[in-house]
Amino acid sequence: MKNRVLISLLPLFAIPAMVWGAEDVSLLVDNFDGSSTIGTTWEIYSDNNNLGTKVNPFGFEKGSAKSEKGKYGHFFGHLGRNMDPWPYAVAELTLSQDGPKDLSAYKAIRFHAKGDGKTYRVGLGRNAVTDHCQFQYSFKAPKEWTVIVCPLDKFAQPDWGKQIERSFKDVTTVRFEAPAEGDDVDFDLSFDDIEFVTTLPPAKKE
Repeated sequence: MKNRVLISLLPLFAIPAMVWGAEDVSLLVDNFDGSSTIGTTWEIYSDNNNLGTKVNPFGFEKGSAKSEKGKYGHFFGHLGRNMDPWPYAVAELTLSQDGPKDLSAYKAIRFHAKGDGKTYRVGLGRNAVTDHCQFQYSFKAPKEWTVIVCPLDKFAQPDWGKQIERSFKDVTTVRFEAPAEGDDVDFDLSFDDIEFVTTLPPAKKE
């Protein structure tokens, strides 16, 4: 997997967790509380290139974005030196084993996130992408729980791979990659209540 070329930070919809809207959940991916989801098991993938990358086992921590009794996903470790053959660290969830999901009816992927203030990427794996050059979107991990809304029409591929039409009719995985600006640095990202939604927050007035 390559990650030498990074996608620039795209416009970010970030909403404080306390003002989480009353919208209906369109498609729940994972809330780490045992509810029905479309995901299977979270897996950690990282380079073995002797660059210093070390990733901790994926954690299910207590005290979620909504409830002290809930749980959330914790992705943390150390990303190695940013040099050839290039470090990477990914937490990836395979969607249900009954084949790719057609998500073309949805407008965004939404989740709670908190972390170390660094820039991360959320990506969607597709059957049509065969060279790891997946569609992804950059966001910053706030210090406190914040609702992150990532419009699907803003997802883009890194420029090092084969460019294909943006479409989400064949999605197989949801993934978080850390961190976009990493060069021999620690990283710490927590996330919760991952879902695909059919509406976007209203545009801010100038």
